[in-house]
Amino acid sequence: MSNDLARALYREALDTDHAPPNLARYVLCDPRARTFYRNWQGVARDAVGSLRIEAARAPDDPDLADLLVELAARSPEFTRRWNAHDVEYYRSGTQSFHHPDVGDLDLDYDALEVAADPGLTIVTYTHSATGPHDAAFTRLQRLDAAP
Repeated sequence: MSNDLARALYREALDTDHAPPNLARYVLCDPRARTFYRNWQGVARDAVGSLRIEAARAPDDPDLADLLVELAARSPEFTRRWNAHDVEYYRSGTQSFHHPDVGDLDLDYDALEVAADPGLTIVTYTHSATGPHDAAFTRLQRLDAAP
């Protein structure tokens, strides 16, 4: 679930034949992700590490198992990182994007776990109105408002 501004930010990731869309699949299998994330290597590391945490938390989840099999079949990068057994637990930081419609955009994020629903995480993004990418954020807001 996301709001309109998040859908404008992640429009490429949501533009998929797979239902439901999945950011790990986008990061590891869609070549557009390597341009979209200015620190793609770090995002890929964090995505695989997060999947490893989730696999330990819910080892019998059939949807997760299907996703892991799919990623192993489609992404040598996933397989290499998965076999490294790294676990990444990140909860806040800055995400650097290169959005195809608005250009470079740095957003601070916080990932908040919902205690009442284990496995559910809400990610919030904020941006500094005085930051170097304020014009890009304004353009993203206009995309969000477009019909």
